[in-house]
Amino acid sequence: MESSSLAMRIRFAILSTMLLSSALAHGQVVVVIGNASVKKVDATSVFRIYTGRTSEIDGAAIYAVNAPTGTPIRNRFLASCLQQDENRYTAHWTVRKYVGKGVSPREFARSADVLKYVATTPGAIGYMEESELVPGVNVLLRCGTTNNKSPLGYAVDMIVSHWSRMLHGD
Repeated sequence: MESSSLAMRIRFAILSTMLLSSALAHGQVVVVIGNASVKKVDATSVFRIYTGRTSEIDGAAIYAVNAPTGTPIRNRFLASCLQQDENRYTAHWTVRKYVGKGVSPREFARSADVLKYVATTPGAIGYMEESELVPGVNVLLRCGTTNNKSPLGYAVDMIVSHWSRMLHGD
């Protein structure tokens, strides 16, 4: 094996390990939570709520909250729960606001604020890292699991696949 090829493989292994560690440290699962008054919802309902296409479930008003633009949790939520990126989501809400069809959900910077708002506001839903859940929280949906993978999950899979091909000489 050539030394340059070996050096490249070693660098790739180090980078892969760093990315995988980052993925595990940040958690890949985004959890949609709701006030005790909110029944279980599916991914389609969450999409419709967060894009302003519906504001109620079974006749009860729903109040969605977001993390601030550009935060890692919001980016993972948009990608794994709504299959959108920030630009597309912001553009969607810009158009809706312009034509008088509402404004984007309220934003909270901290998970603790989301938890407090959701717990005390009937019909409220929000999202957070699964690792930040506390007992008694009404979990409505998990995004970023193997059935609904986040972009980071796809990146890790791609790296593992590429690393495997490199080890086997493909």
